[in-house]
Amino acid sequence: MHSQHASKKPLLTLGAAALLVTLALWSIYFHHSLTAQTPSVGDWQAAAGLIQEQAKPQDAVAVVPFWATTGEQAFVEAGLVPHYVRRVSQEDWPNVSRLWVVSSHDRFTDRADFIEQGAIPVKRYFAGPIEIELLALPKPSPAFDFVQHLAEADVYTTRNGKTTTCLPFVPEEKRFRCSPRLNWHYVGVLPMEIGDARRETIWAHPVTGTKIHIVFERVPASQQLVLRHGLTLYAVAEPKGKPVYIDVLVDGRKLGQVLQPNTSGWLRSEFDLSEISGDVHRIELVVHSPHDGRRHFTFTGFAK
Repeated sequence: MHSQHASKKPLLTLGAAALLVTLALWSIYFHHSLTAQTPSVGDWQAAAGLIQEQAKPQDAVAVVPFWATTGEQAFVEAGLVPHYVRRVSQEDWPNVSRLWVVSSHDRFTDRADFIEQGAIPVKRYFAGPIEIELLALPKPSPAFDFVQHLAEADVYTTRNGKTTTCLPFVPEEKRFRCSPRLNWHYVGVLPMEIGDARRETIWAHPVTGTKIHIVFERVPASQQLVLRHGLTLYAVAEPKGKPVYIDVLVDGRKLGQVLQPNTSGWLRSEFDLSEISGDVHRIELVVHSPHDGRRHFTFTGFAK
């Protein structure tokens, strides 16, 4: 018996040593593999420079995965505005004729879906582990983008039958201030991380008992009105959070209402404008909620 136990110990020692060597080799391989897949600053600069050289006025840049923001400085220095998204095919690209999709870690997973929607692959490039693909989009219908035209809007509030005009749009702040007391009570362009992407949105935090009116007086005749909207994760973490509504009025007539429940995500609401006559329309969006607690609400929209 003594000799049997003695013979097992060297085998156990050899087995443990082999396991340690295997783990060490796997760790080295994993480290080098991960390093090879992780873009460097130079890779991001090369990708941004390549796009900068060939970009046209109606181009846009999408970056996937949405958390791959380490190259943002390279895009900024190249004069580009990157859109960090989870799924390219689920985003709206109004007024965009060509889209540059910059992907790392093989995360352009919905490429087939995007092509099925009508996107046409044009060219593909590489900058280290970064893949850059240029896709032509179906000819876009001219769209009136509410974010881009927010400075032209009339913004006021109503409460108990009283109308209060918000302060004029401040270009440096990109906002209309609607209260000298509540610093969050304004309507303005604000970059937000919402719906698993970073977006240029219109912040319109509702106030209990008050309605926020955002009026675009001269929107060109359109076939469709699209609104995208959502609440921040901090907002939906409030279990008693109330819904937010947007009343949609066209030329003074209520067309419908958007409901934003107390849930996360980037929701979409569509309205048919095809049967409304006229060369231009007055579109009014009225934001309100039964209670303003944590109603960190933002939206975008366009008419086309």
